[in-house]
Amino acid sequence: MLTNLTLLTLLYSKMNKKATKLCLRFPATSGCGVKKREKSWNPDQFYSHPNFLSGQKVRLFYNDGVESGGLFMESLVLSLNVVLPLLFLILVGQGVRRLKLCDERALKQMNQLVFKLFLPCTLFNNILSTDLKTVLQPQLLIYAAVCVLAACAAGWLIMPRITSDPRKQGVMIMNTYRSNAVLFGMPIVQLIYGDSQLGVMSMLIAVIVPLFNILSVIVLESFRGGKARISKLIEGIVTNPLIIASALGLLCLFSGVHLWKPVASVIGDMGKVSTPLALIILGAGFQPERVAENKKELLASVSARLVWTPLAALGIAVLLGIRGVALVSLLAIFASPNAVSSYSMAEGMGSDSELASQGLLLSTVFCIPTIFLWIFCFSECGLI
Repeated sequence: MLTNLTLLTLLYSKMNKKATKLCLRFPATSGCGVKKREKSWNPDQFYSHPNFLSGQKVRLFYNDGVESGGLFMESLVLSLNVVLPLLFLILVGQGVRRLKLCDERALKQMNQLVFKLFLPCTLFNNILSTDLKTVLQPQLLIYAAVCVLAACAAGWLIMPRITSDPRKQGVMIMNTYRSNAVLFGMPIVQLIYGDSQLGVMSMLIAVIVPLFNILSVIVLESFRGGKARISKLIEGIVTNPLIIASALGLLCLFSGVHLWKPVASVIGDMGKVSTPLALIILGAGFQPERVAENKKELLASVSARLVWTPLAALGIAVLLGIRGVALVSLLAIFASPNAVSSYSMAEGMGSDSELASQGLLLSTVFCIPTIFLWIFCFSECGLI
């Protein structure tokens, strides 16, 4: 049956023979942020297109730039939908601090609860629900690992030239390559592609988080005047809750073990708590008055974390043809702020924990506009 749109198209084609190409844009089919694609069509091909024959709503426009503003607004809305929820949760945390609903001790205890219990549940659940046939991408995993190693090497060469204090050097190097991929990465991928596409991100985390911890132990041990001891290295790996959760998730996934439904439900519910609670805790811990004393070190390490490392890693990824959920997963790995666990690790290994705390807070705040710009640019270019 010919619709009104079909009649108008036929009429236009008859009246203007110069209109040899039309451009169609089909509605997004899944979740927030699936970008609508453009494609040029000959009018004769228009009527036989499957979406047209199935009755799916189609919007017609011409290749004269009239709709460019529409594309801009779509990218803008997509970026805001991803970034603003993170910002609002951090602001809720600031409200908690201003109203004195929690003291420092309570915040530290809740932080331990999140990162030793809730976040591991999130990671375990995401890995267990992964479809290996669709998300196991060895080349992507290798590329991400190589980028992390390259960022660590670059930080090792550059950061000691900025400050002479070894305790600060170790923290600055760690901030160059280590990101809060679990806390910020998962929400980014989830908001853009939905829960069904979290498998790629989960597999990346299963590889990258252990690498983060291995490198961090080596760096912090080396820059506090000692050497990276094998016993400390192994202890840091086997006792990390995220690594344990990853290992258990992979074990259950490859062995085909199915959890008892009530247990699986509890793990899923606990995982849902992790992201909002952790963001609120981050907001509650932010103290802007304590960052003035390390301006030079903070400028170098935060810019490396939010600008230079993602620029190199994501720029090369685009040139290699990485697109869609894989590219967003890499963005979540390399454009996220400093890892929350970097503070406790720096404190426990004799590094400058105050600098680690300040870098964490500043990178968390400034990642809001930088992540927005990354998502906006990729969306505008049709890469995600």
